[in-house]
Amino acid sequence: LTANGGILTHWEQKDYAEECRHAANRCLFVGRLHPQLVTIDTLYTHFHPYGTIQQIRLAKPSSNVLAPFDAHAFILFAEEGACKQAMGELHGSV
Repeated sequence: LTANGGILTHWEQKDYAEECRHAANRCLFVGRLHPQLVTIDTLYTHFHPYGTIQQIRLAKPSSNVLAPFDAHAFILFAEEGACKQAMGELHGSV
């Protein structure tokens, strides 16, 4: 999965957000993540029980001063139902 994931630059974040809009029923936005604690692997572990994950994109601040809860991720599921189930069960828990 790590090969499909990656840390996004500022411009890539905008491009991926637009791409995610086209797959809105399969793409989950996860915000307010701690940049020093979250990784693509931890996101995969947390979300893969809900279905096949096609891609995870993790955006972290580029500055040396990291603010808590300043990272976010886009998780693209293969199935629409997986995204809805994850959102319903995990909303507000991460």
